[in-house]
Amino acid sequence: MSIHPCCKPVSGDFHVLNVKIEEHVSKSFNALLTCNIKVPYMKAVRLEGPARNAKKEAVKDGIELGKKFLAEGEAGAKSVSIKLRKTKWTPQQLTDADENKLHVNYPLPGFRDNQELLAK
Repeated sequence: MSIHPCCKPVSGDFHVLNVKIEEHVSKSFNALLTCNIKVPYMKAVRLEGPARNAKKEAVKDGIELGKKFLAEGEAGAKSVSIKLRKTKWTPQQLTDADENKLHVNYPLPGFRDNQELLAK
């Protein structure tokens, strides 16, 4: 029996952004963005970048996905994910593609220690 994706239990840290690079058997790489959100309702966000032959390209995709998610949320990151399918990175653009710039365990703005900040 399959469970509808909206009904699956959400587990893990809430309001923490994670972007990592996955390597596949076919020697391709892609960026994976995950974030569990509680507000306004519980939701697990999972977005993948396109498959790339070079790891640096996937890292650059991950950096762009993370930046857009922080600036515009899930909708913005989804639109970037679609645009990345058509994007071919130049060697000049890949010079700043560093895995240390990926958002790993990055708390979302407005939240601290999995708690919503109180507006005063």
